[in-house]
Amino acid sequence: MKRARAALQNVLQHVQASERQRVYRTQRVHCHARHLAGDPPRPEFFHARRTQPLQALVPKTEVDLYRDGDLGVEEITAPFGKQCLMARRLVERGVRFVQLFSGGLGNQNRDTWDAHADMKENHSLHAKETDLPIAGLLTDLKAHGLLDDTLVIWHSEFGRMPLSENGVGRDHNPGAMTVWMAGAGIKGGQSIGTTDEIGYKAEKQPISYHDLHATILALLGIDHKRLTYRYNGRDMRLTDVAGELIPQIVG
Repeated sequence: MKRARAALQNVLQHVQASERQRVYRTQRVHCHARHLAGDPPRPEFFHARRTQPLQALVPKTEVDLYRDGDLGVEEITAPFGKQCLMARRLVERGVRFVQLFSGGLGNQNRDTWDAHADMKENHSLHAKETDLPIAGLLTDLKAHGLLDDTLVIWHSEFGRMPLSENGVGRDHNPGAMTVWMAGAGIKGGQSIGTTDEIGYKAEKQPISYHDLHATILALLGIDHKRLTYRYNGRDMRLTDVAGELIPQIVG
């Protein structure tokens, strides 16, 4: 992301793409089109994909991050705050899905949330980097009348173990983790589910990823049992043969 020209990178076709790559991509598009025409499992889900390429959906307007009336400079903590502001601009212009990243690159124990060496130092650093920008994003979405129609999800790779690793570090915990959601008409102020007393494993109302995916799709207006794709002779779905809606969220 840049402030001036070409604010969104890697959108236009790469000038150095070989003729062989272009031919391959064209053949793939035609192959998918023939498949959908012959056996369309849910034509309404694929209409937009068939009618225009992804690049055509990207807004054409350049982005000035410090435009008057937007988040104060003190809330734009680089680089995550800039991502939050860019996200609001994209949502405002009709982009349907926007993904932001905090960490993920650089030194594992310093530049990411992977707190194997020192959990307190690591999480304190990254929480400070993201706290104000996230608050600013939610406030900004609400002020522009976008929050009721926008689902915001904060999700990490894993939870962290209650047991020490390397003295003051923490290893991955696949048995318990925190996800928070806002917007999309969700009733705020809820805490759904609990772990055991040491935070090792989900204990009260454990929620699987199939349940989470089913709930997210429901908030997007999609029945997870009907969203299928044909593979190997079977109508596959994101939630496989499971998935229950989280009642406190979708009622």
